[in-house]
Amino acid sequence: MDFKRGFRLSAVVVGGVMLSGVVLSIATAVRSDVSSVYEDETSGREYKDMSTVIPYSDVTVADPKDARAEYVCHLVPEEVAARFGLELEGRKLSDGFTPEDPDSCSRRSQDHDGTKNVIVVSDEHSIEQYYGRPTEYDNPAKLKIAGYHAVRINQLDPMKWGRCNILMATQENQTVESYTRVSPDDIGEVDPCELSKKVLRLSVSSWPAAK
Repeated sequence: MDFKRGFRLSAVVVGGVMLSGVVLSIATAVRSDVSSVYEDETSGREYKDMSTVIPYSDVTVADPKDARAEYVCHLVPEEVAARFGLELEGRKLSDGFTPEDPDSCSRRSQDHDGTKNVIVVSDEHSIEQYYGRPTEYDNPAKLKIAGYHAVRINQLDPMKWGRCNILMATQENQTVESYTRVSPDDIGEVDPCELSKKVLRLSVSSWPAAK
């Protein structure tokens, strides 16, 4: 797809919420004051100016995975789901509006408290396209998860919203999104981004290597 001609709008809607990881739009008027933060979860350090930390052209995937080669509901191993109190058997969502739309799998909490995690696999965009262009997302953050480049993109403050989208680059043009919605009782108390990150970090090593 020609980036200059714009992105085709594709979306997966889960419980009335459009997962932003499968939507990358360039609005006519975008936020120009959004500050990007690079967070290295190994060291806990944060960098305000990403351009001096990882040039866009240097974003590479050292150990590429092919998330498409695995059934989407198997991308989160049962032991990982159990660790966070999620259903062991995920529920594959519809394939979207067109055959090109991404695969996704939803898991609710075992105690049905309203917590949910959704995994979305997309071959639509590279992580650099999220890193290198202004977006309409509030407080985007660039992350490293288990050595893989990732980005946090949300429409609202995750702590106030109770939801968080994190995308991780598994190949040059493949991303896996982890979307978390916490229980209504936990909004403002539990950071949904932590579960999104942990699910990716503990699952990625089990994914098939890219050929």
